[in-house]
Amino acid sequence: MYYRWVPILLLLGSKVFSANNTEITIPVKVDGCYQISSTKELFGFASVVSGTQENAGEVAACANLLNDIVWEEGYVWIPLETYSGIFDGRGHTISGLVSQKGGLFGFVNGESRDNPAIIKNIGIVNSKLGDFVYAGSIANETSGVVFMENVYNNSPVYGSFSTGYVGGLVGHQEGDLTISNSHNSGTVNGAYELGGLVGSSWGRLTVVNSYNSGNIAGFSSAYGTSFAGGLVGRAHKEAYIYNSYNIGKID
Repeated sequence: MYYRWVPILLLLGSKVFSANNTEITIPVKVDGCYQISSTKELFGFASVVSGTQENAGEVAACANLLNDIVWEEGYVWIPLETYSGIFDGRGHTISGLVSQKGGLFGFVNGESRDNPAIIKNIGIVNSKLGDFVYAGSIANETSGVVFMENVYNNSPVYGSFSTGYVGGLVGHQEGDLTISNSHNSGTVNGAYELGGLVGSSWGRLTVVNSYNSGNIAGFSSAYGTSFAGGLVGRAHKEAYIYNSYNIGKID
């Protein structure tokens, strides 16, 4: 269950503020895609995607990062609950991200193979990714058809002491997820179903040309066995892994 990211926007002059009085900026659109260059614009994009109580959000909005983003002090990220678009980091990173509930996206949901959700060319580095069930640096959870290409993380990812489904990139996966040319070097911590790339897989998972070098540590829990794996914590259905490897320690 995710808390819906529903900002209430206040317009004061040329500035826009969220419900917690955090200043944000709605990014400009070029060729149909939002152009993001700062923490404030990332929050502005979140407000566009999530919408408000009066207006539906643009869940399939596409976005490009224009440069590396260094997280601004005082901003705490709540991962986007639902995203179905194309997010292209263009080789840039988000560093120092502070999140209360996992990673960059809460729930990524692609419609079909003809219209998938795509997250590509982005790194999450030196960030603080807070405790949450279904925790991953790129997405806490995915469903439908999702492609992740050239994404990586070097930050610790934490689940709580009593919950699991934690992965270096994705916490919990359903539907059809393909991860290619990607890696994780951040420590993965949680109670059960912990993986260097994906914690828990309940759909069709394909991993190509990817690796994990982060250590994986399972907390003791009432569930007993942690089901920890170098690439995937536990695959309940289909998993296809090609030319990929793990060198992280599993505790």
